[in-house]
Amino acid sequence: MGALVGCDDWSQYWPDSISFWDNHQVPTIGLNKSYDANGRWKEGQPHGSVWMLCFCQNGSDYYLTSVQQLMTVEEKPLDVHGTATPTIVDLEADGKWHLMVGCSTMLRCFGS
Repeated sequence: MGALVGCDDWSQYWPDSISFWDNHQVPTIGLNKSYDANGRWKEGQPHGSVWMLCFCQNGSDYYLTSVQQLMTVEEKPLDVHGTATPTIVDLEADGKWHLMVGCSTMLRCFGS
């Protein structure tokens, strides 16, 4: 038995590494403080990853047995923009499952 879990890392996105929640203050994002003179964003991008959690059952209890980060065919960690929201679907109704990973701004599909 397993579960797919989406994780996100916004540490490079916030200006000067200031989190949205630091000191309960409004962040400087969108207030022209993280853009250069040409209007380009100076900070990094948010990253999302997908992890497979594998469980085994012993009676009525479940135990986590392994955790693996999903990789691309190039054997690089699967990385999506922002918060990863993984879903498994059979897009073509042919019995082959596809991993779809979306976030608030995009959707990526990874073949079976």
